[in-house]
This record gives sequence, C-alpha cells and structure tokens, in this order.
Amino acid sequence: MLILVLIVIIIWTTWIVKLYRQKKAAKATYNLITLGLLTLIICWELRLIPLAADLDFRNKTEELTGRKFWCWNDYRYDEIGIRGEGFTFEIYTLNDEMATYFTNPDKDFFESFPTNKFETTKWKETPILDTELVNFVTPNYLNWSQSLQKEIQEKQRIV
Repeated sequence: MLILVLIVIIIWTTWIVKLYRQKKAAKATYNLITLGLLTLIICWELRLIPLAADLDFRNKTEELTGRKFWCWNDYRYDEIGIRGEGFTFEIYTLNDEMATYFTNPDKDFFESFPTNKFETTKWKETPILDTELVNFVTPNYLNWSQSLQKEIQEKQRIV
C-alpha cells in the first residue's frame, strides 16, 4: 500500500510540474494544494507530524480515564501486527493535578474506565499481582533484537 501511495504521489507531482510548464498555473496550483492537504492529513493520521500523537491521546483521555487532560508523550513504541498481534507501549508525563487524581482515583474509576469502545479490560490497581494480566500486556520478544528487548523491559520497569 505504501509503495502504491508513493507511486501516486510521484506521478501526481510530475503531472503538476507539467501543468506549470504548460502555463496552466491555476490548474497546477489547485492540484498542488489538493496534494498538499491530502499529504498533511495522511501524515497527521500516521502520527508523523509532531504533537499529533499527543493531541490524539488528549482527545481520548475522557473515555479512557473519565477526565479530559493534556499530557506529553515521552516514549512510544509501536509495532504493527498483521493479524492483531501488534504491540504498542506509551509513556506520558502528567501534570501534578492529574498525577494526584490517578494516585487516588474516584470510586468508579476501576469499574467504568476505559469505556468498552477501547478495551474489554478495565484499569487495575498497582502493583499488578495477576500474572495472567501481566503476561497479557508483556510482548512476545521472539523476533526482537536484544537491545530492543532491554529498552522495552527498562521502560516497563519504570512504569
């Protein structure tokens, strides 16, 4: 799919250049703006633009936690799986108010969040003693390099 998109972009760009050379500036400018907007939207959705991941997370915080807030994404590892076996691990820095909220959350926090839109498993109190859950959230390191395994394990220990 990525190769197909790149081919389309190259063909479209050469066509725009030809339009400019043929003195059809209005048509070329229209196509250039359209190509630019489509590229911007695709890059935003793929989280290639800075702050896209942070803003995306902020838009989901209310359904994930019951409160809407802003936070900074400090670490993100995203392994795309073909059949749903992918792995995403993210670490966010919270402000003092939100850190206090998560230290002593509301009574219904563990029962109500995240909503069913995101997960079938609700939040758990730490430390997590349920080994089945820990095994579920731990990635399968089968094809990972030693350095990547150490990196992810170190980040998990921090959390």
